[in-house]
Amino acid sequence: MSLFRSRPEPIVTWWSDHVLLERESVVTLEGQIRSDLIIPKLGRAHHQRTFTCKAQNNNQQRPLSQDVTIEMNLRPQSVKIKPPAEPLTAGTTFYFSCESKGSRPPAIISWFQDGRQVDASRTQTRWSAGEVTTGVVTLVPSRSDDGRELRCEADNPEVPDSARADTLILQVHYPPVVVLEMGRSLKPHSIKQGDDVYFECRVTANPPPYRVTYWRNTQTHSINPFPLHSNPTEHNLSPT
Repeated sequence: MSLFRSRPEPIVTWWSDHVLLERESVVTLEGQIRSDLIIPKLGRAHHQRTFTCKAQNNNQQRPLSQDVTIEMNLRPQSVKIKPPAEPLTAGTTFYFSCESKGSRPPAIISWFQDGRQVDASRTQTRWSAGEVTTGVVTLVPSRSDDGRELRCEADNPEVPDSARADTLILQVHYPPVVVLEMGRSLKPHSIKQGDDVYFECRVTANPPPYRVTYWRNTQTHSINPFPLHSNPTEHNLSPT
């Protein structure tokens, strides 16, 4: 801050939150009194902080003062995906929310599913006090989405390299999908009475099936899948 000289010369000081920060001043070539307040490295704590420069050359008058308030662009501090409370089921509509805190101006929320950006028509964003931004995405998961990645990214374009992200691996429940085939090593047109025959039953499901049942005419054959976590599962069955 610069002041014209007066008699006696004023004492120039800098204050913030009633704390004295600087009282050094110099006389410029133009005959002004100049006092500089240097803040070595601005941090988040300086946002909206007010600094006051005061000048006084006697005890009879109140000092002249001028305030300056720092307004900063801030990068997002955190981002977190909040999944639905209930398990995901294929073919059902679900809403995922993503909360970002600390960005100023408000963060831009983007959603990515398995590396591809989700269409904007399926998303919405709202802002609230305290530098909080919330994004919501609508998903109707399918069987093929099981195990895929959902990512939420919060970015402040005013602050370079400020993007932060959170990821979630989708666990989609879906009913069993069954494929039954004759054993791959068999030659269907060469099978004769007395030969051993086996079938391959491939079952894809989440959660994994706890039992596989073969029907042969009116007879049933139940087999416990092993291991339970294998998906698909394969079982052999020989006719009698």
